[in-house]
Order: sequence, then structure tokens, then C-alpha cells
Amino acid sequence: MVTDAADENSRSVGSFFTNPVVPESFLAEKLKGLPVPTFPATGGIKLSAAWLVEHAGFPKGFRREGAGISENHALAIVNRGGTTAHVLALAAEIEREVERKFGIRLTREPVIVRYRP
Repeated sequence: MVTDAADENSRSVGSFFTNPVVPESFLAEKLKGLPVPTFPATGGIKLSAAWLVEHAGFPKGFRREGAGISENHALAIVNRGGTTAHVLALAAEIEREVERKFGIRLTREPVIVRYRP
């Protein structure tokens, strides 16, 4: 992502979730014709994590406490003046809702490093 101090949408780690790969049968069985964008992938079909996030109730520009979804891309969780805890809580909420609604467990891309003196 491009960093611009004047753009609060650039206060993120970039894409927060990977695009999940599911068996081809999953589309017909679980997603039942929903217009989720798909791409060929080794071992199955790759789904758009951004589409899943948005259709689970977290559109671009969504805000919760001190975190939110970028106004530019649904996979970028941005710090809106909050704490790391706000960002991680929003990520967990998104994961729960995507799994509840679509039966898909999202995988996080960033690695969380905790400093302990």
C-alpha cells in the first residue's frame, strides 16, 4: 500500500486476509450460486476475500471504535486513531461473521509481533 501521512486509509498493514481456496464442490454446496468472484487455483477454486468481507457486513469505509475498513479496499483494516487491540478485535469480528455467513475461515496475512521487555 502507498503510505501518505494525510490519508488515514494508508494506516494499515495492507491486505489483512488471504483469498481462501476451497474445493470446487464448495461453490455449489455452500455458496449456492452467490456471485462471489472466483479464480483458478491449485487444489480448488480461489475466492475473493474482499467480496466475502464486504458481503458479511463490512463494506469499504466501515468503522468500529478506533479501527475500520479502508475506503479504498475491503481487505485493508486501518487504524482510525485507535489501538492495536481495536484493529485485532475488528479482524476477529470479520473472521467470525465470514465463517458464520459463508462457512469459510479466513486466514490473516500479517504476523503479529508482541514486544515484551
